[in-house]
Amino acid sequence: MKDDIRKGFEEAVAKSRARDTAAKQASEKDADERQRFQTDYRQLAEKVIMPALEEVAREFMRPAGWTCQVDCLEEADSEVRLHVFRGDMGTPAGPGVRPHLDFSPDRHAPTISIYRATRSESDTEGSYALKEITPDFVQEQALRFFNRLLVEGR
Repeated sequence: MKDDIRKGFEEAVAKSRARDTAAKQASEKDADERQRFQTDYRQLAEKVIMPALEEVAREFMRPAGWTCQVDCLEEADSEVRLHVFRGDMGTPAGPGVRPHLDFSPDRHAPTISIYRATRSESDTEGSYALKEITPDFVQEQALRFFNRLLVEGR
């Protein structure tokens, strides 16, 4: 084989190896960052989101005659869900689906999406960085959700 051809192949193989190494390192870094986000989200769900929703349910909604339940759905990446309803209230999602407000980790970004399902609509409220999620923020979202339920009537 000619020296210039050999040298061309050696350079191409070296570039390929360097690209493979860089891709592997980037993948490992992404996996580490995702794992760190998941851990941080679970702590936030346990220490901020759930207690803030439980306080709203305990102090306002249940005493006013609303059925409220706060759940952490492990099968849905530890999504936190607040169910709020009276009687047979449902959502457009189908029979047996109660009005709810969800806080869930986004699958492809280090953010939390907030999703609501009321009697008449289901929609995403937005995506937020972990640092934006405070007890006050969570309770403001719950108040906005509850006011939508009230506007829609019983």
